[in-house]
Amino acid sequence: MKSSLLPSLFAWLALWASRAAPSSAGEPGQKSKRQERLEIRNLSRLSGVSAVVAGDYMYVDGGALILVDDGGKYEKQAASEMLAIPITNSWTNRTVQYWTVDKEAPRNNFQYFFANSTGKGLYAWGGEATTGQVNDTSRHLWKFEPDNFGGGEWHVSEPADSEEFREVNRNVGGGSVSCGNNAFILGGYANNRTDFHVESETKIPTPGLVTYNMDSRRWTNESAAAFNSLGTYYRGSALCLPEHSDDGLVMFLSGEMGGVDLYREPPEHFLSFDNITLYDPSTKQWFWQETRGSSPSRRSRFCAVSAKSPEGTTEIFVYGGVNSRLSTAYDELYVLTIPGFQWFRADYAAFNPRADHACVLAGNRQMIVVGGMNEGISEEASKFEDQDPWVNGLGVFDVTDLQWKDHYDAGAERYQSPAVVRDWYSDGHQNSVEWSSPEVRAMFLGDNADDMGNDDSDTGDDDNEDISGGNSNAPGPNSALVGGITGGVVAGVILVSVAVVLVFLRRRRRMQRRQAGFSSSGLLSPAEGGQSARGMSSTPFGPQPAPAYHEIPRPAHQRNSIAPTPVDMYGPTTTLTGHPRWDSSSTHSDGTTESATHPFAPPFAPPTELHSESRMELEAHHVHELEAPIPKDSREALR
Repeated sequence: MKSSLLPSLFAWLALWASRAAPSSAGEPGQKSKRQERLEIRNLSRLSGVSAVVAGDYMYVDGGALILVDDGGKYEKQAASEMLAIPITNSWTNRTVQYWTVDKEAPRNNFQYFFANSTGKGLYAWGGEATTGQVNDTSRHLWKFEPDNFGGGEWHVSEPADSEEFREVNRNVGGGSVSCGNNAFILGGYANNRTDFHVESETKIPTPGLVTYNMDSRRWTNESAAAFNSLGTYYRGSALCLPEHSDDGLVMFLSGEMGGVDLYREPPEHFLSFDNITLYDPSTKQWFWQETRGSSPSRRSRFCAVSAKSPEGTTEIFVYGGVNSRLSTAYDELYVLTIPGFQWFRADYAAFNPRADHACVLAGNRQMIVVGGMNEGISEEASKFEDQDPWVNGLGVFDVTDLQWKDHYDAGAERYQSPAVVRDWYSDGHQNSVEWSSPEVRAMFLGDNADDMGNDDSDTGDDDNEDISGGNSNAPGPNSALVGGITGGVVAGVILVSVAVVLVFLRRRRRMQRRQAGFSSSGLLSPAEGGQSARGMSSTPFGPQPAPAYHEIPRPAHQRNSIAPTPVDMYGPTTTLTGHPRWDSSSTHSDGTTESATHPFAPPFAPPTELHSESRMELEAHHVHELEAPIPKDSREALR
């Protein structure tokens, strides 16, 4: 088939829109092809796209385009092709070149999109139809095999066990990530826009942890009662930390949770960034760890990427999101460093809120952001009219300098932790981390977990004294020989002792560098967190005047409908003490204060005096092995 590199992303958007169609699929196994250029169409926003990096390309798939015609009428259409953007070439969002790939697979929003460990296979599953209901083809897992030239072929990947696969409800809104050759999906919800076998428009929660092994092609659906007793989770982010367990460690950040009967909007609860949940696939165990610093306020529908520094730390970058209870969307970026578990907030003018976007790490140290809507605008027509200030919906953020850039640099230098993060470790703050358990400490500090900070050593000085005092003055004809031997032994022991001391000092310096070895700050310090300035933008692709963005006032009857406090949840007479999660409070950079966030801290038993409703709600938050069977009517509704 004819191949041609398309010269402008505008052309792709035109093609994407012109070929948009209802959520359906072509014949499985049809050969993908690249398309020719068509006329430019006006783009307002991209929303619900998924993105992944594999090999030399960033692949963008699914989602919806908000288009405006010459008469000012806005239309929402499904994206009909997959986009492949080379990451080996530098570009701006006006000059970016790309390939398009025919999309025989279903065209959906918010689909789960992940790559295997080799980058030679991409998988798409789940998501919801842009308009109307999905068909039965949407239940399949679709696999894309790249040809290393921007094209490739989509086909259905059949499960090894069809019965196991039928037990998994196709859903949307869960936290998903791939670790090695395993893909994980926690929570989500299903209705007739996600699964052909669900007849209702009602959004029914799908609790539990779904795992797909890309080697064996086997699906499993396990209880996530250790995450919370109901196993529900929505619209947060999941990341893989590959070095911290045999099969990697899965991290879940913030998001939403609620009951098993119905997914409600706005959600029942937002989870806090002050407590991180971890899942070890090799042992099937759940863990938690508290964080400190300038953490993000509670939100969902944000994106997150991770980067590994030469010093061995890992930084998590969280961008955007929305708190629908507060009708507030965000344009902030936060950094969580591991193993310090310390949050920092990037210092830049934030006036461009977005949610429902995708982001990837590419080119060593650049986070590419694709799409997103200003979900702080509640009225849909106004939301569609709010044109994206980023050309083609593409933004680039340098995660070392912590600044938005006007281009993507394929030759960027290797990633280094941001200066403020390096300074934090250099000041010795790693030693002040309060670990949730010895197991979690060992995960992140490795073999040095037991002796970090231990300055005791045995230099062998006592042995030196014993040897040198032995036979040095012994009489006899061979005293010279004995003295020579003794002197040689002493000299040898001294050399060995010096070597031991040098090895010890080197080891201690290495451990100190690991704890704190790293100075210009691109971040607000924890004490400096606050509302960001408005005015000229440092957002991608050149300074621009800040748009006329105003928060939408909430109706009077909703102005006090904020996230529930512990008193709201557990009653005014309940005293929750004796646990660090309840004895402290945290103030976020946006000025909000949280106290007594959800207790993800086993072993933590709810106070016995709690009434039954409050006890259930408290148990729904903490990481303890609690059984919470799904009601029969909910199970049947999902079959």
